[in-house]
Amino acid sequence: MKQTGAGDRVSRWWRALYLPQDWKYPKFPPAELLELSEIPDSVIDPSERTRAEWFWNRRPRFVLNESIVFFISYVTVGACLLYQVPSTIAWVVLWIVAGLIAALVDFWRSKRWRSDYESSIARMFRSQQQTKPGKKI
Repeated sequence: MKQTGAGDRVSRWWRALYLPQDWKYPKFPPAELLELSEIPDSVIDPSERTRAEWFWNRRPRFVLNESIVFFISYVTVGACLLYQVPSTIAWVVLWIVAGLIAALVDFWRSKRWRSDYESSIARMFRSQQQTKPGKKI
């Protein structure tokens, strides 16, 4: 097994952060995905559909992206802190670190949710393949 160094891990993390990620499934709720795929609802396992809908309803709310008012407030406070830099340098650094942490939390929550949602959609579509024509679910 190949050992990966810290540089490799940072490189993979950086690429995952900045390279555009293609969704396996479009950003639609499960009901719309079923309509787009033209798969009849009767052949889908109801528990898998419920699971996919549950994941869709669990979409994360983003800290920095929640509202334009929050973002403008963050930038305004940061600008005010920068206005008096010599006496507020510790607060400026803390403010920037807090913003970076919030951005990373948003990124990882989004990435984790998307992975879970895509796997639930894949399971829902696989349940259709496992259903036999005469079998009732």
